[in-house]
Amino acid sequence: YAEDNKDELFYKEDITCYTYLTALKALIDQDVQVINISMGDYLSSAAASYGSQPALDFIARQTELSTDILMKILEERKANNKSDFVIVVCAGNANDETFYKDEEAPLKYREDPTFWEIVQDLFGKKLDNAVRGGVDARYNHFLSAIEEPQLKDRIIVVGSVGIDKKNSTETATEYQYSGFSNIGDRVDLVAPGENIYGCNVKGYGTFGGTGTSFSSPHVAGAAGLVFACDPTLSGPQVKEILLSTATGSYAYGEDASGMVNANLAVTKTLELLEEMEQDKEDTDQKKEETDQKQEGLTNRPDKEVPPHLDEKEEVEDTPQEESQNQLQDKPQDKPIVEDESKVIYPDGNWNDHHKVYFDYLKTKLYVDHISNPIIQEVCREQYIDNYYTFRDLDFNGTDELILWLGYTGADGEIMIFTIENGDVCYEGSVFCDGTGTGLVCADHDYEFFLVSFDGDREYGTACKYLDGKLQILYSDYEIVPFRWGPVDWLGSLPLK
Repeated sequence: YAEDNKDELFYKEDITCYTYLTALKALIDQDVQVINISMGDYLSSAAASYGSQPALDFIARQTELSTDILMKILEERKANNKSDFVIVVCAGNANDETFYKDEEAPLKYREDPTFWEIVQDLFGKKLDNAVRGGVDARYNHFLSAIEEPQLKDRIIVVGSVGIDKKNSTETATEYQYSGFSNIGDRVDLVAPGENIYGCNVKGYGTFGGTGTSFSSPHVAGAAGLVFACDPTLSGPQVKEILLSTATGSYAYGEDASGMVNANLAVTKTLELLEEMEQDKEDTDQKKEETDQKQEGLTNRPDKEVPPHLDEKEEVEDTPQEESQNQLQDKPQDKPIVEDESKVIYPDGNWNDHHKVYFDYLKTKLYVDHISNPIIQEVCREQYIDNYYTFRDLDFNGTDELILWLGYTGADGEIMIFTIENGDVCYEGSVFCDGTGTGLVCADHDYEFFLVSFDGDREYGTACKYLDGKLQILYSDYEIVPFRWGPVDWLGSLPLK
């Protein structure tokens, strides 16, 4: 590969992209779950940050190759139910270096000044072709530039902080972002990277231990501790735990990152593990109870033919309570529509904001937005049981309405509504399987899961609701991450 692509040699002398990928595969094939890469390239990262097209093209080629190969590795491991992994990469140390624009250079920039440039610098003359700072961490290593979500969620980019001697005291140590550490929103975490002590053949000491190469191993070690608590975690789960337990905020320009906190990360992992075990016990107990009450329910056909809308008596005779998911507590105190002008709300602290949603639903205007024609027709013509809850999905301080429409045997929908200037607005809907459907909703960083359950597996749809827009990220048939627990569904709403 290197012989066919000479510009690969720009990366690190005779170390090519393919060299890295070969080493990564060898490690991952041995079930190594945490890999640290304390390497990168000053010149290509700076040149790309300053807009050099040859540098950008060079990194893009490496990123494309690594994305293709790593996705194949990941898919193979998933298919064989192998353990997952994270890769920790240093952010790079080029942010305080001076580079020189040179159109004759392969990447249009060079690191070493000419003799004449050295002389001019000694006499304090400003060089028009000299640039410094603003080096983006995403270009320090081709892995950091990967945008494929499944891989990006398994790659952690680490910047450096050092002791802020000016603001530290004998009892409190303050840190600040290191001037040499590359910057940008691709920096996920920071860790100490200045004057780091360690062991080598000469003994114990700093031995030049400064740079993001010394920061990323801190994070790699914390990731190893998290995996040690629960080796079954996925790479994205480990990264999320590390990000969510990071402390402080260390700014560099318009961006900032938290510092890795191994103690909090391990504590949270153990707490989540305990919660997962408790949830499993509760689920098993509830399933056992419902199985005793509803013998043979799990053996029903996957898809039932919906009742004919003219056969109203047959629909009314169908036990609706049995159509709900066995994992969901049956709600009490449903709101009752007595006439066309009044809604009796369930007991509880219902505020005016929530009542606006009920008044809107009573008008059935929402039906026009239902994409499933069967569900739409049933909603217009007869009662169906619908779960609902209120959740602040975009963290703006105002609850949104999440409404599930469907019944056993039919494909349903989960709809989201907001209130703007006193009016209810439809934001979007997500398909869900209607066979024994139960609802799970979890939010983090504006992302959440809407899930239906058929007794064997969960049908998960990852969504993002931000700036008044609902975006479906992806759908999959896999278990929802246990850190996202079931939402407290308030009840069910019969709509006529």
